[in-house]
Amino acid sequence: MDNQEIFANGIKQKYSIPTDSKFTQICWSPDGDCLALGDDNSNCVLWSLSTGKSEWSDTGASAGVKSVAWDAKGQRIAIGCVDGSIQIHYRDNPIHYWKDQGIIIRQDEANGNCEWEHLIQLNRWGDNQVIPGTVAYIQWTNFPDTLLSSHQSGETVLWDLRNGEMIFRQSYTGIDDTDNTNSVDPRGNLLAFAISRSLQIWNIQPWRKEVEIMQDFPHWPSCLEWSKDGKFIAVATWNGKIFIFDIERRSCIKTINASRDRLRAISFSHDGSLMAVIGADQIIRVWRTEDWSTRIQLPDLDGPLSECLAFHPKYNLLAVGTKNGQLIKIFELS
Repeated sequence: MDNQEIFANGIKQKYSIPTDSKFTQICWSPDGDCLALGDDNSNCVLWSLSTGKSEWSDTGASAGVKSVAWDAKGQRIAIGCVDGSIQIHYRDNPIHYWKDQGIIIRQDEANGNCEWEHLIQLNRWGDNQVIPGTVAYIQWTNFPDTLLSSHQSGETVLWDLRNGEMIFRQSYTGIDDTDNTNSVDPRGNLLAFAISRSLQIWNIQPWRKEVEIMQDFPHWPSCLEWSKDGKFIAVATWNGKIFIFDIERRSCIKTINASRDRLRAISFSHDGSLMAVIGADQIIRVWRTEDWSTRIQLPDLDGPLSECLAFHPKYNLLAVGTKNGQLIKIFELS
C-alpha cells in the first residue's frame, strides 16, 4: 500500500492497493479501517488500512462474488455470488447459527489474521437454487438478524438468519435484469427501487409500499443510491442521466446530464456533501450536493475501471477499482 501524489481540484491520492485478482465490489467496514473487496474468483479480501495487510480471503464459494455488505457492528459480512448463493461470515467469537450445517474456515492467528467462520449459506438447498440469478445487491436491515437480497432475476427477498428462511419474497416487473436498481436506506428501514416509470419506496417490516414517485425515465435505470441522511435518492440511467429525488417533497428536484454512456455506480460521502458516479466512459465525476452544480473529475486512472466505488464512512475518502479491479486507489477529496 503506497502513498501517492496530489492532483488539481483538491484531489489527493492517498493509497494504492495492488491485488491479485479482479475485484468487482468495494465495501468499507463501519469503523472505516477495513475494505472488503469481492472478486470474480470467489474471494472476499479484507484489507486493513491501519496495518496495510489483508486479513482473510477464501470464501469457499463456488462462483464469483458480486455483492458485499458489513453489518452495523462490523462483525458479520454478507456475500452475494454470481451463482445466486448467499454466505454469511462471522468475525471474532461469532453467534453460531447453523453451525452444524456450515463450513468452518480458519486462518492462522500467528500471522495476525482474524478468525472468521462461515456458518450460513442461504439460497441453496443441496444443489438447488431457491432463487435464480446473480445476487446483484445485498444489505443488512435495521431489524434483528435480517438480510435483504436483490437478484438479477427481478426477485427481492428478506431473510431471517435465525433459521435461514424467507420472511418475504417479491418479484418486480419492469426492472432491467442486468443492473442493481435497489437500495436500503441508511437506517435500514426502507427499500427503494427504480423501474421504467417510477421510483418506489417500500417499508421493510411490515412489507408495504410507502411512496411511489412517478418519473418517466428516458432509459433503463442502471443504479440507485440513498444519501447518507436519507433525504435524497439518486437514480442513474443507461444513457448517462442522474435524477435526484427529494423524498420529503416526493419529487425529482434535479436532472443531471452526466454522460452519454451508462452510469455504473453511485456513492455519497459520509456527510452527504459529495456524490461520486462512475460511468462506462471510464470517468469518475464528483458533484457538491449543496447546489448540484459544481463538478470535479478525477484524473486519468490506470487501465479500465471496475464498476465499484465507495466513500469512507467518516472521511471524504473515495475508494475506486482500476486496472479492471486489480488495483484499488483511495483518493482524498477536499
